[in-house]
Amino acid sequence: MKRKRFILLALGLAMMLSACADAIPEPLVSENTPAPIEDLPPVMPEYPVSFDGETFETSPASVASLSPAITKILNDLGLGDRICAVSDYCDAPEDMKRIGSAALPDVEAIKEAAPELLITQSPIAATDRLKLKEAGVRVLEMAAPKSYAELCDEYMKLGLAFYGAVSGRERPNEIISEMNEVFMALSSAAPDRTWIVIEDYAPEGMMLTPQGSFAAELFGLLGKPAWTEEKYTATEEELYELAPDVVYYSDKVDRDDVEREFPHSELVEIDFARVEQACADSVRAVGEVAGS
Repeated sequence: MKRKRFILLALGLAMMLSACADAIPEPLVSENTPAPIEDLPPVMPEYPVSFDGETFETSPASVASLSPAITKILNDLGLGDRICAVSDYCDAPEDMKRIGSAALPDVEAIKEAAPELLITQSPIAATDRLKLKEAGVRVLEMAAPKSYAELCDEYMKLGLAFYGAVSGRERPNEIISEMNEVFMALSSAAPDRTWIVIEDYAPEGMMLTPQGSFAAELFGLLGKPAWTEEKYTATEEELYELAPDVVYYSDKVDRDDVEREFPHSELVEIDFARVEQACADSVRAVGEVAGS
């Protein structure tokens, strides 16, 4: 009898608990209710950033350039507002402070501009580097690209230095994508023509774009080089032996002189300064030559 009462009591208690559970209201959720906290992967910090033995703890707030190509790259990366001084040979507004060149830097002018970072593509004399270091100016030396791959690498490194390890890849990737489109368009055409590029006069002949240079790789998309040497100067005898289908010549050279040397070649004048300054604009310049 006691066992029967215990069973009935247990059943009754279970039914009461079940009814209470059904009566518990659902939690109120509104637009302002915060989302449940989930385990998220750690956020990668933008800095420090390191490459080629250089480490940046923060983004440089100001920069000066001793290279026309570097100045163009900085502008491509959206950093024009950080440029406080440029070399005498850079394409920049007239009121931009000029600081000489890598070979002859105006140290006092650089110190007056007080950039946090000075970028050059050519070595600066050790005595000048010491003076700049004492003035609190950091010098970053980046060798001029000799290939398209090195140019892309330069864009990426500067993007990382100024924008950080995460954000620093976005703008360089956009620029590289644009350059790749030009490369693909030129590669698909693949003209079967021979060419040379005349850069300037030389005492014993003419200066031709040598193989192994950045410009030679770009023009290689327009055909086959007739000048296969890795030197600049071609003598009159060497020029005579060349018979290129196309001669691309710099505006530093007179067309009559080119026509006299190559009477049977197609002659195309180019703005070689755009091509030799390795940057996205040089790739566009060769694309424009191909489309002309």
